[in-house]
Amino acid sequence: MLLWAGAAFVLLIGAINVANLSFARASVRRRELATRLALGAARVQVARQLLIEALLPAAVGGAAGLAVAALLLGALRSLGITDLPNAGDVGLHARSAGLSAAAALAVASLVAFVQTVAARDAGLARVLHGAGRSATASRPARFFRRGLVIVQVAVSVVLLVSAVLLLTSVRRLLEVDAGFAADGVVTGTVFPPPSRYPDAASAAALSQRVLERVRTLPGVTGAGMTSNIALSGYENPSTVSRVDQRGDEAMVVPSVIAVTPGYFAAMSTALVAGRDFTDADRDGAAQVAIVDEPLAARLWPGEPALGQALMRGDAGPYTVVGVVRPVRFEGLTGPADAIGAAYFPEAQAPPLGRLRWLAVRSSVEPAATARAVRAVMREIDPDLPLADIQTMRERTARSVLPQRLASTLAAGFAVVALLMAMLGLYGVLANLVARRTREIGIRMALGGGVADIYALVLSEGLVLIGIGVALGVGGAVAAAGALRGLMFGVQPTDPWLLSSVAAAAGLVAMLACISPARRATRVDPVRVLSEP
Repeated sequence: MLLWAGAAFVLLIGAINVANLSFARASVRRRELATRLALGAARVQVARQLLIEALLPAAVGGAAGLAVAALLLGALRSLGITDLPNAGDVGLHARSAGLSAAAALAVASLVAFVQTVAARDAGLARVLHGAGRSATASRPARFFRRGLVIVQVAVSVVLLVSAVLLLTSVRRLLEVDAGFAADGVVTGTVFPPPSRYPDAASAAALSQRVLERVRTLPGVTGAGMTSNIALSGYENPSTVSRVDQRGDEAMVVPSVIAVTPGYFAAMSTALVAGRDFTDADRDGAAQVAIVDEPLAARLWPGEPALGQALMRGDAGPYTVVGVVRPVRFEGLTGPADAIGAAYFPEAQAPPLGRLRWLAVRSSVEPAATARAVRAVMREIDPDLPLADIQTMRERTARSVLPQRLASTLAAGFAVVALLMAMLGLYGVLANLVARRTREIGIRMALGGGVADIYALVLSEGLVLIGIGVALGVGGAVAAAGALRGLMFGVQPTDPWLLSSVAAAAGLVAMLACISPARRATRVDPVRVLSEP
């Protein structure tokens, strides 16, 4: 819905721009249209002529829009849009083309309507007796055109604020401590066939052989396997409890995970207390566990977790031998204190022991590491594939894909909208200068300087920009509720952010005022006053 709104806003600004320029053109054609009406042409005939004239550029514009859309869809796929649900359905279908054609027709109808309204009161006698050559447009026409520019500026500010909010959210999401160091880590999924590895013991023996070989590869500084990896989007909820709190007092935690020795080192997940798992933590040995800091604080508030015992459902007790930093499994959003995870050695955690992910930390280029690990897999078991190979940096980027895609498109919408708003403002001021050429010449002949002429034109633009920016900031605050699901670590009412965006938009819009103002200062008073 956010992207639909952004596209609709850009289309609205484009339609307003065309309507505004068409209004100016209709004012120039008032004599022609009044003559046609005086010679017996019906208003319906005039409106039909204007509609036909508007349809041709609308059709060309709509076709060009479809061509550009095809190119942009290719760019979106390169951003990773194929990872989104139902991304395969994204494309230029008949429904998309029909909607585009309807939009082009609507804009053409709007243009024809505006020109018809502008010429509606063009009486032949009044036009031919000089009213049509008046240096200024009628008061309703002036208000209408200025109102359209204000709407353009306001809508572009709304889109600009939304884009800045989303881009800031993505940047702060990527700064979140996810509980691991992503650089240099290559990951992949491993699925031991149950027919050859039917129990936890055989699966544990397989993982040990794999890790022993992988750790000997050039550049590899750490390797481990796990039943769930960070930012996988998966959870394995289960109940854990203190040994003295069973039954209804058992606590449900989002993630109960089996890992091999060396996994935390491979992921650079910090151990804040105690020790890591070792090869001695095998089946038949004393049962041990590692918990993350949020779970330790919830199970033993105000007490050290090391040496405590916990139950995993009816299994246990497990002695806590280590505490690690919290790791985000579902995603980067959400409060860190809501995370809770308990880790168990692979050999002591059936049925968790069937591992799925392999993590390898290496100083070698990721593609080379992946090829080497695949070769190890084929050597150990030709039917043991390594799938879904990604670096942890890629997993991190993919976890914020919806926010990143929304922010990228919103930024594109905002830039296009602001440029079109500048075009609309330029058109209004250029028309103002053209209509008031005689007045400007008289002012200069009476001693008005260049600064006075600049002030005359720029003041007109500043008023429109000021009103539009103020309305846009208010609209952005009102519409911020629609963005809350995509924002993280930023407040939509942040006064510094709003004032910065408003100032930037105002300065950019001011650029559109410079050229008409400069043109006004170049008016030749002698030539203007000598014209009849």
